[in-house]
Amino acid sequence: MRVILVAICLLTSVYVSATEIQEWVKLAESGNSEAMYNVFVETMKLGSHEHPLPEKEIEKAKYWLLKAAENNNWRAAYVLQLCYEKGCMGLPIDSEKSVYYKNIVAKFGPNPSFKQDQLKLAP
Repeated sequence: MRVILVAICLLTSVYVSATEIQEWVKLAESGNSEAMYNVFVETMKLGSHEHPLPEKEIEKAKYWLLKAAENNNWRAAYVLQLCYEKGCMGLPIDSEKSVYYKNIVAKFGPNPSFKQDQLKLAP
């Protein structure tokens, strides 16, 4: 599952400097869901297979991911949908939560066809 998370992170972000990350943290703290998601992505990108993130950093990343999804960020909700579907980042497999986040993706996703596909999958 870590491979899926890393792939999602890499596909949805670009390289940023430490200064930009600090700015994102400030924006995230003020309630900006895109900044919350970006803090999650950049934190996860700090780890590798050879040098996994310390648990404290994973918890920080998970915190921002959950906050972003709570604020209807569809990308964060999509990651959580997968995590609750497969179990990752210490989150248990939970089909109800997976469906909950799938519905957020369906409602706030990037385009109408993506939303319709997600709605067809949701109960």
